[in-house]
Amino acid sequence: MSTYELTLILQPEMTEEEADVLIDKLGVDVTGRQKLGKRMFAYPINKQKEGNYILCDIKAPTQVLKDLDHKLRHDERIVRYLLIENNVN
Repeated sequence: MSTYELTLILQPEMTEEEADVLIDKLGVDVTGRQKLGKRMFAYPINKQKEGNYILCDIKAPTQVLKDLDHKLRHDERIVRYLLIENNVN
């Protein structure tokens, strides 16, 4: 199982509880979660000027990543996301 860092930008009107439920339903083992709060964008994204930033450390097998990418891409509450492999040994 590999470790990954997932950065999510969620719609600004989402509450912390809704964000927690969304992250828990992703189907991966979340080992860490850091809420960075609401921040302004440098330019509008999907007519939004700000978003809630959340940084998650996750563990997942490589086979799950395709399904995770599909979930993240098609959820309207997620403005943007970035998933990178964490190579810290």
